[in-house]
Parts: sequence; C-alpha cells; structure tokens
Amino acid sequence: VVPAGQDAPALIATMNDLNRALVEEMARRWNVQIDYLPGSAQNAAALVAGGQADLAVGVSPVWDATLRVEYSLPYLMHGDRLMVTEPSQIASGFADMLGTGWWIGYFADEPGDADLIRKYAEAFGVSANINEPFAIQREDDAISTLTVGRNVDAVFGDSLRLLGLMPESGETGVKILPTEYGDDRPITFAGPHADADFRALVDATLQDMALDGTFETLWTTYF
Repeated sequence: VVPAGQDAPALIATMNDLNRALVEEMARRWNVQIDYLPGSAQNAAALVAGGQADLAVGVSPVWDATLRVEYSLPYLMHGDRLMVTEPSQIASGFADMLGTGWWIGYFADEPGDADLIRKYAEAFGVSANINEPFAIQREDDAISTLTVGRNVDAVFGDSLRLLGLMPESGETGVKILPTEYGDDRPITFAGPHADADFRALVDATLQDMALDGTFETLWTTYF
C-alpha cells in the first residue's frame, strides 16, 4: 500500500485509504506490526512472490504460473457500469436509451471503453439512438461534464472508479446504475505460495470482519 498524493486518481486515493484500514484492522486482530513498502503498488504481488513482502493488498488476480502466490477470497468485486444524474430517464442502463441523441462519456485513459459502449448499445438495440462516445480527458471533469455542462447523459466506467468520484458531486445528485456490463472482476489479498495456513487466516479474518460489521463500516467510510 502506498500513500496517494493529492493528484492521484480518485479510485487510487480511495482504494489506498480502504486498503490501509483493512490491513491495519487485520494487524490489530493478529497483534502484529506493519511495515509498508513504499512504491509497491504496481508490483505488490510480485514482491510477495519474490519473498520481499508477506502480504499484498488490492491485487487483481492474474492466473500466471510464473507469479506464485496464494490469493485470498475476494473482498471487493467490480465491473463496468453507467453513472447518471438523479433523477434520470435512464433507470437501468442502455436499454432505457429510447429516442435519439444520447451522449455517453468515457475516460480517455481507457480508450477501449468507447468500443464497449458501441458493443453494449448494439446488444441492447439502441446503437442508432446513441452519438459517438464522448471522451472525458480529465477524470476531475467527469462529474461536472455530467451534472453542470450536461455534455453527456451518462458516464461509462469501472464501478469503483465511479464510486471514488461520487463525493465530488456534492449536493448534485448522481447515482451508479445497478446493471453491470461484462464480468465482475475480483480484488484480493496475495500471500506466499503454498502457505495454506496463512491464506486461511486471511480468509477467516475477512469473514469475521464481514460478520461483525467491520467491513461494512470501512466500506461506508471510504466509499
């Protein structure tokens, strides 16, 4: 886990805060000390595989035989969704885009999302109703593009990224629609390979935190 600077994307900043809180709560329950490795966010699982770290947090599992780690149960699932203003004529997703002239924004640093928007529009039979996807160049402009400029009718993106941006909406109502597009993607912890006891400890602690309400409290605090 690494501290996020002020210019860090909303998702990274929010996830870092949540991940730190999870790790620190685990350490408290295990009565152990934590040493964070700076600059490790991009290769956290590899550091565990190489023996330089005992535990990585915020890992998207990669089924690669060369990366020998043990993945915990997922503690978060995320996927692509639409964010709209509240209220909106779009209640569930693409299927509600009747009539013509709909604009859907996507983050320019995820250029593949433009193709996904076209794909889902076609799948729901509304491709003729939707304009060419609108590239949002700066993440910080996403909420204002939707709610103030009204340049788009919805923003398409990763559900956790959209959740990380929601606090920026202030009193202007926005919501993330329930329909997910594509497969859910898990986020897990990663521990040393072939250490089943440690993996079981991580899983059991996550389950305990879910049962006693700790995880829900942390989720509500940061998201």
